Amino acid sequence: FYKYFVNYWIEHYFKHPSYFKVDNKPVIMAVSTDEFSTPFGDRQQAVFERINQMLQAEGFDGAIFIGTTDGAQVSKGWNYSYTYSFGSVNDGYRNIVNINNYATQTSIAPYIPTVSQGWGNEAWGLQYRKVNIPIKDFKACLEWVKNVYMPAYADDPLLKNTIAFDNWNEYCEGHSLAPTNLAGFGYLDAIRDVFTTADKEHTDIVPEKRFDQMAAMLW
Repeated sequence: FYKYFVNYWIEHYFKHPSYFKVDNKPVIMAVSTDEFSTPFGDRQQAVFERINQMLQAEGFDGAIFIGTTDGAQVSKGWNYSYTYSFGSVNDGYRNIVNINNYATQTSIAPYIPTVSQGWGNEAWGLQYRKVNIPIKDFKACLEWVKNVYMPAYADDPLLKNTIAFDNWNEYCEGHSLAPTNLAGFGYLDAIRDVFTTADKEHTDIVPEKRFDQMAAMLW
């Protein structure tokens, strides 16, 4: 694991100038805390300590480990938690705010606010039909995170300016921020409006037709 995985992460990801780091610490996020813990069991904290040592030997100040709320515990070496998916967001803005507040109160590790635009596995031929959160509600959630949640953690180097989004292009589970015929660039424009100072007037660029034919679902 250390020789083939962690060394690869360091050389090909963590050392890249675009990799997300906070205070010279690469941020490592697990999609499923439970699945990560399976091969390591009670040795999770020792694994994280070894990774920190390897990073420090390469000039970093350790790492920041983020896991899902289903098992991210500070006592096991996790630094933060987040929610991978909410399931239904039928109640829109209020539903998402309530979920984030509940997770903040119950998580065993400091919680990173998460905003989703919906979920459903109907595309797999299963039972849950997706209900998309309207863009106006999605934008209201972003404004709540920016104006209410983040200021409450102004002294935390990560929580004061970090948000997790669910999800970029997981079409099969019905949650995707990537432009589609559902809302165009609407969800991305909402993020742009709330978290950047960029001009509202802009031109959205889509792939040329030849690329669209190569990967018709991935943008």
